[in-house]
Amino acid sequence: PTEISVVRPILYLDPSPRSMSPLTPQQVLALAPDDASAKAAQGLVKPAKWVTLGAFEGGLWGECQGSGKTPYLTYVDLGNTAFKCSCPSRKFPCKHGLGLYLLYAQHPKGFDTPAQLPPDLQQWLQKRQAKTETKNEKEHKPVDEAARQKRQEARHQKVEQGIAALQVWLKDLVRGGIAQVPQQMPGLALGMAARMVDAQAPGLAWQLRRLSDLNYFEDGWQLNFLRSISGLYMATLLHGQKSAAAAKQAADSNLYVGYPVAKEEVLQQPAMADNWLVLAKNTSIEDNLTAETTWLYGLQHKKFAQHLQFLVRNQVPEVLLTTGTILQAELVFYPGTYPLRALFKSGTQQVNLQPQFTEHMGMDRVKQTASGLLAHNPFLENIPFLLPGVTLQQGAAHWLLADAQKGSLPLLNPEKDRYHLLAATGGQAFDAFVLYRQGGVHVQTLFAKHKMVVL
Repeated sequence: PTEISVVRPILYLDPSPRSMSPLTPQQVLALAPDDASAKAAQGLVKPAKWVTLGAFEGGLWGECQGSGKTPYLTYVDLGNTAFKCSCPSRKFPCKHGLGLYLLYAQHPKGFDTPAQLPPDLQQWLQKRQAKTETKNEKEHKPVDEAARQKRQEARHQKVEQGIAALQVWLKDLVRGGIAQVPQQMPGLALGMAARMVDAQAPGLAWQLRRLSDLNYFEDGWQLNFLRSISGLYMATLLHGQKSAAAAKQAADSNLYVGYPVAKEEVLQQPAMADNWLVLAKNTSIEDNLTAETTWLYGLQHKKFAQHLQFLVRNQVPEVLLTTGTILQAELVFYPGTYPLRALFKSGTQQVNLQPQFTEHMGMDRVKQTASGLLAHNPFLENIPFLLPGVTLQQGAAHWLLADAQKGSLPLLNPEKDRYHLLAATGGQAFDAFVLYRQGGVHVQTLFAKHKMVVL
């Protein structure tokens, strides 16, 4: 079939959004760039530390007395969760912005409503508005098809040459046997990864770098290694047969290889307006580049979304997403057999809603759904699910996540996460957001005792 029918759990909620509410203190601290900033911000949650405190529609401002003569001017945009401060700190957000937001989250009545905003704050807000308008104009600007086609052809030639070299490398690797692979890592994989970077195939380069991260000192490393290089080889074969592949399957292959899809092209797709629950956020750092992966769930359309941001050191994120918040926004999805990656088409507005689980999603349905998706897109590495009423069990060889019908799957979380799960749930049933990967599930977030706990 060209379309896949996927059964998803349903969340119940009051569909009418109420007034915007600020983040909780825990959510504000989650925005801190490091533990030191979070600790320093908590020391500023005292009105005596602030010369002036003001609140206006959608924002905050304050003057924090530091060691110098002139107080630091600090602003917070509540609507889009943005910060600005006159202090010299290179951290973002700085301790003053976090402290101001924390103070408002705990003592909102201590903020005055100014008759007129400070000139610097007005200028900042005007610049943000102008930047948003310029961005919208750029995103809706017609694409120069001739120039785009020329760029695509030039890149296609480079990728073709790189994939041909990768295919030869994989065949030689298998012919020579893999017994010596542990001694040859990480140089063996990183050298070919650099070749893929030159060929403008960053997706393949990333997959090759992951080969060097495998644990070659545990029993069964051969299975993980063969699974990884088989996926790479399958990608090289599919890439050469794109003319015969369906459009959505070709899009899956392009994403795996690392072909870029211009944001302007994606943003021209129909948007999905919804209230999006921020379920989990993961970050990884390589050299000076931070990759931020955020998982969201559309409460009305019952649709998962994966938002990616890549940040250079000290770069301000384009969208600040905090786990546990619900954002009213429009998302557009990259093409594929099972579209997950998405972009925000418009600004976000935080709303106050209370989602609850109401339908059962057992492990048998998880296995069936995952099998169907992987049959159409074998490159899927993370398949999201919301699972109500699951429990932890200790099996003979693995910890398990089990449903009420005794169906279970291996729990892939590391040992420290397992004890956090036990502590948070008391060994009782809980609801969970999980990612299905390689025959097991990895718990990202759990809902227990009326709380949302992020691992």
